[in-house]
Amino acid sequence: MYTLDEVLHPRVMTETYVEEAGKYFHHPLVEFYGRQSRDYTGDRFEFAYREAMKEPAPANFRGQPARVLQPTSAAERRVYMLHAFNEVNLSTESLRMVRRPDDQTLQEQGREEIHRQMEDFGDRHLIFRAVCLAKTLVDGEIHFNNEGQVLESSSGASYTVDFGVPDGHKGQLDFNGSGDLIGTRWSSTSAKILDDLDDIRIAAEEENAEEPKHIWLHHSAKRWLRDNTQLQQYVQGSPEKIDQVLRGSFIEDLNGWTWHFYSGRYAAADGTTKPYIPVDRAIITPDVGPWLRAVNGSEMITGFEGLRSTIDEALGEITEVFGDFAYVKLVDNPTKLVLRMGTNFVYAFANPKAVWMPTVDFT
Repeated sequence: MYTLDEVLHPRVMTETYVEEAGKYFHHPLVEFYGRQSRDYTGDRFEFAYREAMKEPAPANFRGQPARVLQPTSAAERRVYMLHAFNEVNLSTESLRMVRRPDDQTLQEQGREEIHRQMEDFGDRHLIFRAVCLAKTLVDGEIHFNNEGQVLESSSGASYTVDFGVPDGHKGQLDFNGSGDLIGTRWSSTSAKILDDLDDIRIAAEEENAEEPKHIWLHHSAKRWLRDNTQLQQYVQGSPEKIDQVLRGSFIEDLNGWTWHFYSGRYAAADGTTKPYIPVDRAIITPDVGPWLRAVNGSEMITGFEGLRSTIDEALGEITEVFGDFAYVKLVDNPTKLVLRMGTNFVYAFANPKAVWMPTVDFT
């Protein structure tokens, strides 16, 4: 048996939300790039990034004073958390059932109804996280309208979050003004896909960025690989590599790259469904490391109602949670339970030059 306070405590609700809502919703981008996430208190995340040292120390003659070198510096960055906070009204019947500590069967039924709503409602917040991460990796920016919906472009946007990716890391990748790294669309059988990827690695070295090792494409891109002349020559006489290209959503160590294929879709703000990774785009990144900061922000929530005799008593009933959160409030006029859920997070580039987001199929 549980009291109503125990059933609806914010800590219990949040733990249940994370468990229930994430039970059936899995997203490869979130699972891959969010696996080193950390908790952070506050709305503005500040951090520093130091590029890899490439400059050798100078020589000196024995007996001479030590040469005075300049201290190294770090690039300071700051980014605000992405925040979602929404509510849904639960049925009056749910309230009747959970307030019956003397009837365990009814109370369990009430809790199950709350959990069912939490699962459906929670999935929307998990999808929001996945869409924001996809836009961060595919476009380097996220556009929102006044309703808080993620848009497909800046058209109609009320505000934009820009993660600072250079223009030369987008499109056909003219990263230094010397010409496009991708000159032929990858859907062409004559495209030098492996050469393009070699050039991207060389460009990353030139920019002193982390070595790119992962490439994400829409599943339909596997047709390009099957038909590509250069790739056919590369895998000729290697049945294992041919088999890798023909099946699965994951290819490890093909020309030194890990290939990921994903064709999942989401409901866009315009009412259509869109792929998280567009058919004509690629996401190219290093292994997860210091170049990316995956952060769960904090939220202060409380489940108490009414007055408390002291400020300390009131503050003692406030709970701080990180990332996804959920709680239920008992409100009146009319009396009902309101399920409130949300999330605080950000995926930010400590080194925006570490990620490449080319358009690989174009006219």
